[in-house]
Amino acid sequence: MPPSSVMLVSMIALASALTVLTLVLLRGLPEPDDPDASFKISYRDLVDVKFVVFCMCASVLLGFVTFLRPEPIWVVYGSSVLVLVACDARTTWLPNSIMHLCWGLTALALIYQAFSMGPASTVGPLLGAACLGLFFFIAWRLSGSLGFGDVRLSLLVGATAGTLGLDGCIFSLLFGTIAAAVWGLVTAARRKRKPSPLGKAFPYGPGLWLGPYLGFLAGLLASA
Repeated sequence: MPPSSVMLVSMIALASALTVLTLVLLRGLPEPDDPDASFKISYRDLVDVKFVVFCMCASVLLGFVTFLRPEPIWVVYGSSVLVLVACDARTTWLPNSIMHLCWGLTALALIYQAFSMGPASTVGPLLGAACLGLFFFIAWRLSGSLGFGDVRLSLLVGATAGTLGLDGCIFSLLFGTIAAAVWGLVTAARRKRKPSPLGKAFPYGPGLWLGPYLGFLAGLLASA
């Protein structure tokens, strides 16, 4: 088997393993001690066959995109962080335990990257995490329309977008914001026909998470 094929299979296998780990941990989480949590599907019921199949298939497909990027942080982003935002999409909750797992795995990926690609390769991800984290923290403080979970998620998004350089980071933020806005409009339209106890609240995380992938694809198209 050619070295490139071995690398692809290895990355997909690692992403699949991280996805399974995160799904198992998510299913075993206790429910939030919050009155609003009574409206959400339980984590145990959330992680059903359809949810598992979706996350596993998406992780494998994203593995082919990850293969085009040399940074290991993309493996974490397309597996554990994928499960985190899929949970947000279904429940509007970003569990702290899974968020902390994603932070830890991202930190390990950056440490590995520093040794394998040189310390300078981690400057972009660290700056991206700091800049997007600060941006969303300010937006959270001023607007009141964001949950603090989105601020925490922005650190992961920024670190991944930071591997694309300054332009890629800007496009990731732009496309992620547009994707989240479209998600919100679709959610609002659906709830006009079928009201929800969540009211106008909708998950911002999935759109934000898509940003780096859309920014990466935009870069590929621009260089084609």
